[in-house]
Amino acid sequence: MPRYRFHSVQHHATLVGGITKVAAAAAGQLKAEPTSGSIYTQFVHMVSQSPKMEFDVESIGSWLDLCALGGTSIDGLGNGLIFWSAQLAQGSSIAAAGNHRSLTMKSGILVPRSLTVSTQGNAALTYEALVTWDTTNDPYVIADSQNLPSVPLIAETYALGSLALGGVTLDKLASVTLDFGIELDVDPGAGIWPEGVSIKSTIPKLTVRGQDPEWLKSTNIPLAGLACTHANSILYLRRRSSTGFVADVTAQHVKFTFDGTVHVPEPFSASGADAGETNLELVCEHDGTNAPVTIATSTAIT
Repeated sequence: MPRYRFHSVQHHATLVGGITKVAAAAAGQLKAEPTSGSIYTQFVHMVSQSPKMEFDVESIGSWLDLCALGGTSIDGLGNGLIFWSAQLAQGSSIAAAGNHRSLTMKSGILVPRSLTVSTQGNAALTYEALVTWDTTNDPYVIADSQNLPSVPLIAETYALGSLALGGVTLDKLASVTLDFGIELDVDPGAGIWPEGVSIKSTIPKLTVRGQDPEWLKSTNIPLAGLACTHANSILYLRRRSSTGFVADVTAQHVKFTFDGTVHVPEPFSASGADAGETNLELVCEHDGTNAPVTIATSTAIT
């Protein structure tokens, strides 16, 4: 029997490299219960399925250009969202053309779930596609004996850059996590597959770990918290080069700005002889004009 490995994800006609992990799920729920006094189930049936796919990417700038805070309607993508898998060849690596597999989603929504980056690590962005029934095609349309698409080479990874919240520059950063806070409203439909999905709410939250206990300070972030605006609350992801980093003045970095309130829920924690850590949390809000988080994918660091 053939085996396969992950190859790529196609967003309509666009394929972008830098994907590190993919997981597709059918999320089926079977109903089985004994009836009429029997200890055995006499009828098992599928009650519902909630097909979804998650994938992680390091080519963050390119993917955020395709799908950012507002998500992407898969219905609006002519070719849909396609997961390609490559058949492995016995005694070699990849089988010849015409032996591969595609899984196409034609309806639903693609949303970013979280962004994580730690000191000296690569930033990683997690996406989720929730797939719905378009009343014609199965949520997953599977095709075998396919030719693999050609994925462009892309040398695009990012490291943790500078972070300022409420005008306070934060030093000794260990890690930053941005939860995009997107809650989906799913219409279960009359059959076993969901027939609609929309964004119910978006409340992004930024969590920061570091080793500077002076983050909590009356002249930095007071105990009762600090208001943040897009003008004074900025996170940069620095694009890597083969020898270090792309120059700050080159417009190839990623910039996030935030509006909301930041506080320090955990001023200090330590174990054994390890250096202590401080955690802070920023919950974002709409300022009446801008989205709670704004994103620029081709910017200089200033």
